[in-house]
Amino acid sequence: SLQQGRSCLNFFIEFDEMNVDSSDYALLLTGLPSSMTHEKQLKDMLQRQLSKHVKLEDNAIHGVSIAYDLSDFTLRSEIEEILANISRRKEEELGAFNRGETVKMDWERQKAIDKAKAEAWFNEGKLTSVGRAFLVFSKASTRDEVLTAYSK
Repeated sequence: SLQQGRSCLNFFIEFDEMNVDSSDYALLLTGLPSSMTHEKQLKDMLQRQLSKHVKLEDNAIHGVSIAYDLSDFTLRSEIEEILANISRRKEEELGAFNRGETVKMDWERQKAIDKAKAEAWFNEGKLTSVGRAFLVFSKASTRDEVLTAYSK
């Protein structure tokens, strides 16, 4: 019924206003070039650009997260393998497994191999952006100020 739908919508609005989540700190950027793959460069550029319109503290931007094009199955599989290596290394460091049952890995060597692979993807242009990134602020109020400044 319409009444039920309206009640659900009102609950959602009230719940969202009373609870903090990542959307309170982040903005989605769109229209970025596919060559935009360096998060630190993007973060620094945004800090400079936004500072022209909004008074920002030095560390107002917590970070950016670029959405990469993973449509190539081989590349996606290699990335998933690296992420699995990171997880397995962390699990071993935390003692998540019975030491007698695990095969000891040379994690420093594996980390170097994985890092070299990732750097090659960027250097060879294999890993590109889909043109979107999340911009994450240190304070929700800063995000709101930026939204207000760019909504005019």
